[in-house]
Amino acid sequence: MPGSDDPAYTASKLYPYILARRPLLAVFDERSSVVRVLGETRAGEAVVFTEATSEADLRARTGATWTGLLDRLPFVPDTDWAAFEPYTAREMTRQQARFFDETVARANAARA
Repeated sequence: MPGSDDPAYTASKLYPYILARRPLLAVFDERSSVVRVLGETRAGEAVVFTEATSEADLRARTGATWTGLLDRLPFVPDTDWAAFEPYTAREMTRQQARFFDETVARANAARA
């Protein structure tokens, strides 16, 4: 999964990739939420970099991580599905519905 050097970038494809239950290699800025989500869910391997990371170092670490994944094929990641739950459509919908319910309740209370 290719990344970005923008620390605020969150890849929208991350969640479908995790749900695919396939080996996942991501290369992202260490401050990206992708790195945090992969760490929490154990759904893939992240090769992280900072502004100080040299291209040669990043290339070497990415290659080593890729080789490590290939050596373990075929395998299914040991994803922590409980940790993934906050990112599911069901949970996101629940949060949106709660937000709308609270907004309506506040509006009604202000009118009373």
